[in-house]
Amino acid sequence: MSSKETIHLCDRKLESPVFGYACLSAGEERIGADVGDFSIIINKYGILEYRKYLFAEILNKETFYELPEKAINEIIEILEKHKSEIASFTDTDNGSCDGAFNYFLFGDKWVESLNIDETDDVDEVKERNPRYYDEYLENMIMENKILSVFDEINTVLKKYGVDLSLNFVKFNL
Repeated sequence: MSSKETIHLCDRKLESPVFGYACLSAGEERIGADVGDFSIIINKYGILEYRKYLFAEILNKETFYELPEKAINEIIEILEKHKSEIASFTDTDNGSCDGAFNYFLFGDKWVESLNIDETDDVDEVKERNPRYYDEYLENMIMENKILSVFDEINTVLKKYGVDLSLNFVKFNL
């Protein structure tokens, strides 16, 4: 299932999105529990839409915040700086199963993942688990690239009161 079908970021009320992220549970045993499923999308006008889900698409809460123009300009600068790299982003598959689906929107580029994770030292992975390294090296490199841009955007958001990680978001606006 694609991210567009799952979280409908394109069908949102917001026009001209510049960045979006969603974290949705992958395990059916978590239905009904407060598992922390959420999504945010930010448009070029500084409107941030936050959605909290009970599970997958079952909406629990929707809140809108306004970010300063300077924050949006900084995010757009990051997207421009990494434009060619973002264009090369592909969906990732690190062989994991349950956990959390991660959906990213960088400008108009969608990226999907399951349990995306930064690999600090791929050479260490090669030593410890050569079979995994051989099968998932390209994936580890792609996940690192995606998370690098995500982290840069998060640094900007944090300056403006949005503490976003892969598993939660907190607002101090």
